Amino acid sequence: MYCGKCGAEVKPGIQFCGKCGQPVVNEQRGIDKISDVAKTTGVGASRLLQVIPRKVLIVAAVLVVCVIALICVLANRKIDPFEGVEIRFSGKAPIGYADIMGSPKYSHIAYDMDETNGLSNGDTIKLRAYVTGISEEEFEKEYGKLPSKMEKEYTVEGLEEYVSSYSDISKELISELKSVGKEETRRELEYDIGGTLPDTASYSDLEYYGWVFLAYEPGANFGYEGRSWNTLYLVYKTELSDSAGNFEDTPIYAFAGFDSIVKDGNKCSYNDIIAMISVGAFNKIPGTEYRTEGYLDPKDCFEQIGGFHRRNHIVTGGDGFKEYQ
Repeated sequence: MYCGKCGAEVKPGIQFCGKCGQPVVNEQRGIDKISDVAKTTGVGASRLLQVIPRKVLIVAAVLVVCVIALICVLANRKIDPFEGVEIRFSGKAPIGYADIMGSPKYSHIAYDMDETNGLSNGDTIKLRAYVTGISEEEFEKEYGKLPSKMEKEYTVEGLEEYVSSYSDISKELISELKSVGKEETRRELEYDIGGTLPDTASYSDLEYYGWVFLAYEPGANFGYEGRSWNTLYLVYKTELSDSAGNFEDTPIYAFAGFDSIVKDGNKCSYNDIIAMISVGAFNKIPGTEYRTEGYLDPKDCFEQIGGFHRRNHIVTGGDGFKEYQ
């Protein structure tokens, strides 16, 4: 150990420097022993502090500053009430919906949204947070200060989109549906033969005639989740004849429907095929008691399709049905 004044070596246990007489503080005993030395030697404590190593004083000062800073931070800390909260968008536009997900950090904060359904990509929804179960003062004492604006905006994104018009459907899908619809319609018509029609009856090859497209009106109440937001009907024309002469050759209009057509970028897809019998009724062949699932008149076919769905729907038609819109 060495004298803090003259630098002379001082043996342990010696209280005064043998060279200059300066009182010596034992660094191993620490600062808390300064008062004991002052009492023993009669030297003031303020004088003894002058000989404390500078490093010790610097460390002590830093600790004091850190403690003060920590107290200030804790007293003014602000929390993010939306920490851990996630918003999930699902369904299909324009009837998508939003759910609050994730693991919110604060159990005393609840949330509500201004819009939860009827959403499209690009829509903005607001999520509001509010303290529940305790007062805001109690909350801030426990967790920290709340921000002045307890509201956060989210932009709807990532939803598949229902097509809203026939022109939105890709040419590739239209071509596919025409082929699928033709086979489905023929299958449905052939169920009549030997049933509501005699075994000697037959249908000619089906020719595409026109389309009918239905979509919900903007803002209309969509209803239950299992319902289709849009439907495309493809109508085919055929000739019904009977080799036994039970009735004259009769033009028939029949169709297949395709539910829930959506687009994802440049691609389109559909969910299900609607059987023809689900829309219309059996129609009687003139002058006989025989019946067919097809329609005898294209206008009647169009009106039956549109009439079945017309409530809250926009109905359009094309090709052979342009004049009936």
